Amino acid sequence: MGPLNSFITFSSTKQNIDFTDYEGSQAKPILVKDSDGQEMRLSFSLQYVLQQENVGKLYSEYKKDYEQTYITNIDYAVRKVIGNFDSNAFWKDRAANSDKLRVDIDSRLTKLYSNCVNLQLINVQLSPTREESLIKTQVAVQ
Repeated sequence: MGPLNSFITFSSTKQNIDFTDYEGSQAKPILVKDSDGQEMRLSFSLQYVLQQENVGKLYSEYKKDYEQTYITNIDYAVRKVIGNFDSNAFWKDRAANSDKLRVDIDSRLTKLYSNCVNLQLINVQLSPTREESLIKTQVAVQ
């Protein structure tokens, strides 16, 4: 070690990325359209772990800016997956559809030397008109 050298640390524990309006979040909620063309605003958090055996490759390819690359890939995955859902997807089966989202995100992060281990949907905000329509439909069915 010389005076011009330094160490760069990479976490060996779970790391969090927030797509929320909360102070300190890494990204804003994602505004996306579903397969019906309806807009929704998706707030979520996810946890990832770096693949310890590939940290050298991660550094070689992305230096210390790898998390911004993760955010870009996560945004793309969300748009792709939600684009295949209909407006009722998170009303019908939130857990299963959240898991589909996590699996697609994980497949992208795996290529970037990490794994998505958890995803928590915080808020799925539909347009007021669409949300009111869904509530009326639910009340009519019951």
